[in-house]
Amino acid sequence: MKALNTGDLHLTNRCPINRIDNYEEEVLRKFHWILTTAYSNNCKTILQPGDFSDAPNLSYDFFIKICSLINHSNITIVTVPGQHDFRYRNANNTFLRALEEACPSLIVLWKPQYIEIEGVHIYGSGWGEQIPEIQDLTKYNILITHRMVVDEKLWDNQENFNYA
Repeated sequence: MKALNTGDLHLTNRCPINRIDNYEEEVLRKFHWILTTAYSNNCKTILQPGDFSDAPNLSYDFFIKICSLINHSNITIVTVPGQHDFRYRNANNTFLRALEEACPSLIVLWKPQYIEIEGVHIYGSGWGEQIPEIQDLTKYNILITHRMVVDEKLWDNQENFNYA
């Protein structure tokens, strides 16, 4: 299995206060670039560690544009939910949940679990979730998680992280 790994996408059409370009256009261009890069490198899968969107309630127009890009990409995207993907700690009625329903190639691991793609077990652990137990040590196993993982603390009072 050949996969492209990304970080948090934080897809949004809401322009930050100091941006002067067409922010939505730029976000869509960058997401298209990720999908095109995966395709041109023969990666059939993208592994994405949560915060797919920057907010759970983005516009319908933006939803249609992202959905169209995913559905025309011929790429499977496997993700877990990050805190920005939830609405009041709930997955219902969210941008990511709607994308999951509208895009057959988007797989969201909503609870600690795994799926198998081409003989590889891909485990998911979203924001605030426990890391699941590996089910088969004879398989190649990949973990997608939404958490801060560091070799050492980045500042003295840092909290909410895991050591690598």
